[in-house]
Amino acid sequence: MTAADLCEMLGSILVIVGSITIAMHNRASKYGWVAFLLSNFCFIGLSVLINRPWMLLAQIVLTNTSLLGLYKVGLWPQWLRLDFFKKKESRT
Repeated sequence: MTAADLCEMLGSILVIVGSITIAMHNRASKYGWVAFLLSNFCFIGLSVLINRPWMLLAQIVLTNTSLLGLYKVGLWPQWLRLDFFKKKESRT
């Protein structure tokens, strides 16, 4: 099994687990974003190994959506708080 095969297999399994976990819509659903993020890393590795720049671009964008999902469900580390996502209170 080559490194590309391993990245493809793990990425596929993780994206399936992530989508099923989020679709269950229960307390554990937020961990589907972790599976998505790990699958993004696998597919980024795959796209580099097989020289697919458009796949790499797509995975970079999808990695950012996974990070946003982690932030929205509260799994983002406190020391990496992103205040620009918070709604600003108006002073009137």
